[in-house]
Amino acid sequence: MELLAIIITLIYGAIAGWLLQPFKNNNFGLTGSVIIGIIGGFISYLLLFKMGINTAGGWLGNILGAAFGALILMSILNLFISRRV
Repeated sequence: MELLAIIITLIYGAIAGWLLQPFKNNNFGLTGSVIIGIIGGFISYLLLFKMGINTAGGWLGNILGAAFGALILMSILNLFISRRV
């Protein structure tokens, strides 16, 4: 993975985490959602690449791919982290 691809994945992942924060009820806060979005961006990059799915190289496809990875990661984390009432 080239340096430019890593930087772009970081940016798209941060945008995806920021966009998903109001829609996904979690207790991670904005900073946690952005970090989860960044990690989810890398997850989706690896998963979609391994499955042979191309997001057409556009910024919208990349953000949607990062959002997909962030949703997967948020769902897994919500299973293991107890919710405090």
